[in-house]
Amino acid sequence: MMRKYILFLMIIILSMYSPVADSEQTADFSKADSLYNATQYLQAIEEYSRFLNSDKADYALYRIGLSKSGIANFCVSDYQFDKYPEMYKKQYGDKYPLYIAGLDYINKHPEQFWYFESGAIHVYRGNDFKTIIYNYPKSDYVDDSAYELLLETRHIDWEGDYADMLPRIDRCKAFLGTYPKSELCDKVVDLCLDDYSNVITAWEVPDSVKSRYETEIKEFKRAWGRK
Repeated sequence: MMRKYILFLMIIILSMYSPVADSEQTADFSKADSLYNATQYLQAIEEYSRFLNSDKADYALYRIGLSKSGIANFCVSDYQFDKYPEMYKKQYGDKYPLYIAGLDYINKHPEQFWYFESGAIHVYRGNDFKTIIYNYPKSDYVDDSAYELLLETRHIDWEGDYADMLPRIDRCKAFLGTYPKSELCDKVVDLCLDDYSNVITAWEVPDSVKSRYETEIKEFKRAWGRK
């Protein structure tokens, strides 16, 4: 009788540590990913947030960051919204409620978003990407987060002057120096070359600056195997 009782207890204990939990976690991520792909960003954030205390918190944070970026990109502008609400309803169609909900989220979290009147755009500040970089430096998503943060910060420099490109170039080089083996390096090299091109083709750039950056471009291309 005692043996049967012990065997029964062992079965219960083993069932508590079965791999079912991992499969359920994967299934839950699939649900959150589906919400994200359907531009249901607010619901996606809620789903991903369930995993912030799990061993998959880095992935959850990364997807939350992408979702917030999606909200900013989707809610392009509320410029003159009060004046022309019908125009916005027509523009967003059946997704108009998502636009209103997204704007409400942005307005309630000003510490996470910028608004640029010149371009009438919202930009996510990348808070969650920064958290991954600082708190999960060995995460598989740390270079992805740095890349997304690089893309987000590109919105905040451009004011129409060639000098605005210089911080972008510095940030691209910082990424390449920090994550030289990342699969995203080719994309960052392309971004950097675009920025170099914008510097040397700007009409107001002094000849001395143009000459210096033309030389720098050649060295940069050679270092990264570009012609």
